[in-house]
Amino acid sequence: MRSMGKARQVFNLDSKRVLLRYLRIHNLAVRLPLTNLKEAFRNVGFKESLEVALSARVDKLDVESIKKIWEEGAIIRSGESHIMLAEQWYSLSGLLEPINEEELCAKEPQLNDLINLLDLKAFPIYQLVKTNIIEQLKDRPKTKDELLKNLLQVVLMELPPAKRGVWNWPSTTQEALTIGEEILRILFPIAVQSSPICLEVKGGKVDYQYRLFNGRQANENIAKMYLKGYGPANCQDFATWANISFVQADRLWKELSPGEISEVNLEGQRGVMLTEDFDSLKGTEEVEEIRFIGYDDPLLAIPQRSLLVQGKKLQNYFFNSKGTSPGMVLNGSEVIAGWHLKIKRDSFSVKIEDVGLGLGRVATQEVEYEIEKLASSLGLKSEGFSVSS
Repeated sequence: MRSMGKARQVFNLDSKRVLLRYLRIHNLAVRLPLTNLKEAFRNVGFKESLEVALSARVDKLDVESIKKIWEEGAIIRSGESHIMLAEQWYSLSGLLEPINEEELCAKEPQLNDLINLLDLKAFPIYQLVKTNIIEQLKDRPKTKDELLKNLLQVVLMELPPAKRGVWNWPSTTQEALTIGEEILRILFPIAVQSSPICLEVKGGKVDYQYRLFNGRQANENIAKMYLKGYGPANCQDFATWANISFVQADRLWKELSPGEISEVNLEGQRGVMLTEDFDSLKGTEEVEEIRFIGYDDPLLAIPQRSLLVQGKKLQNYFFNSKGTSPGMVLNGSEVIAGWHLKIKRDSFSVKIEDVGLGLGRVATQEVEYEIEKLASSLGLKSEGFSVSS
């Protein structure tokens, strides 16, 4: 962690209070009223299992309410597996842009090797790629293949004539690709991530196309936003979450003023958290309700997963399973089981896996109540649940 100037006091944190804060800030302690549905996205957005995530956070939720905020354009798909408030992504996307050669190549070391073959700098090519993508999308939404096809020709024509031959050399690492195509496949997602671009399903199929969208610029600080949802943490945790290089993350991290953060120690790990969140830890209350959270729930991205489950066996079960990892069944702040969702054409069922964490202390009616809420969110008929060990 970078130095914040003179030596500062390091505060030791209580693990239970930190976990309870996570549950509160991720809206898993008390469900939001349906009128505040958009606020459920305010923290960090969600991944693919949107209905499952919202079911655990919003009261009286139904499938029509989710459909409505999509149709209103209030939420957008900021990546193939990430959904956020449109206004929030409009502001944050620009903050994720690398500002120089060092930040760009630190994110993708392979890019540096490829660019060296051309004896050029990567950053001007990146800027050309981003500009061209935006220009292409001013006309209409386009697929990734359409965008890349045009980019390949545009960048080629902008290269010095002596470099064009190297651009078309076959790649040494990617079969059936040229050097130029490989470079563009690296730069493309970086350019998209740092632009006001969202993805939408094309023709009702899982075939995404990219489009520009308009938004209202807000005064966001992405490092502060991250700490609100995941502090205590350090700069490397932030870089991993934001999918940017440590060099770029460090620049954004330094925008945090010393007065905004407190240095802390949690289970032997040093980090920082927002001072306002540190001050609120004493007032954190116990949570008592059951929640079903998905395998890709934002809560599971906390840096200290040991707050949720301890021991290598359980860590591997929940986070390193072959195939689709199980979700978690929470009883208050305790993980009591894993679970899998099986969706059929117009119904679904839940398989709960007892892994010896206290599932037996939960009444059947409590589980059934949560599954009823899940049915309302999914707009499907529930076939009930089964338990295995």
